Formats: sequence, structure tokens, C-alpha cells
Amino acid sequence: MSESFHVPTLPQPVTLLLASGDEEEVTVYLADSSAKHGGPESLEEFLNSERRFFPIKRKSGHSALIRRRAVVHVRVAADTFVQSRRESATMPAIDLVRVRMDNGSELDGVLLHVDRVGHERLSDTFNEPADFFAIEVANGVVYVNKHHVVSLSL
Repeated sequence: MSESFHVPTLPQPVTLLLASGDEEEVTVYLADSSAKHGGPESLEEFLNSERRFFPIKRKSGHSALIRRRAVVHVRVAADTFVQSRRESATMPAIDLVRVRMDNGSELDGVLLHVDRVGHERLSDTFNEPADFFAIEVANGVVYVNKHHVVSLSL
């Protein structure tokens, strides 16, 4: 008799844009507890983890593994709850930005960021090790992969 091992997760519907140009509505599964704080894993933690591939479930019900570096951005619709976690009670800096991607597309939105003391420049924020950053856009939140950013304009 074999027993199956089940890790409790929280489904998060998202739309992936891949470097191939494919865009697909999928579900990712966030851990129901975070190793970094009390509460569930945030989408930022999920995307910025060290794993090279992450599992998704397609609308067809089939599962797949997606290479994290192949993801251009992850969009969460405005009417969809997103598990998020602000790591500081400090008021974030707010910048209106235009992000130009290596596929030729551009995203206009609001970038909220909390900077460490001595690292207040926007370039410091973008040189942090995390690969994904969030911008709020008209129809939701987009988590952008820095590996596909050509430029960021204010």
C-alpha cells in the first residue's frame, strides 16, 4: 500500500507571459506557511525562491513545470485576491514607471518599494537579488522578471 504525501497549499490564479510569447492563465500553488514569517507564502516569495522550475496547473487540468527565468511577467487581475506581504511598516516610496521589456512590450504602472537605509536610490532597489518586482497597473498587479527588463523610466 502506498501513501501519498500532500503539502498544504493555497491556489493563486495568475496569467503568465513567457519568453516564447505564449500567454496562459494558470494556477500556481503557494505554501500555506512561510519559512520567513508567520502566515502563508506570498506570491513574491514564490516567484523569488531559488527553485529553477515551478509547477503550474493549466485550465485543461494538466500540470507542467515552468522555468522561472523564461517567465517575462506574471499578472494577477484586479478582481483576484493576491497573497502579499509587506516586510516593513515603513511607508513605501512611490514611483510612476514605464518598464520596457526585451520582447518590445512596455508596462506603465506604480512601483511601491521600501528601501534599506543607505540604499534609497531606485538603482539600489533594482540591484537587489530578488528577480521579480511588482508594479500596480490599471487592471491588477504585474510581477516583472528583471532578467527581461531592458530599461525603466520614471
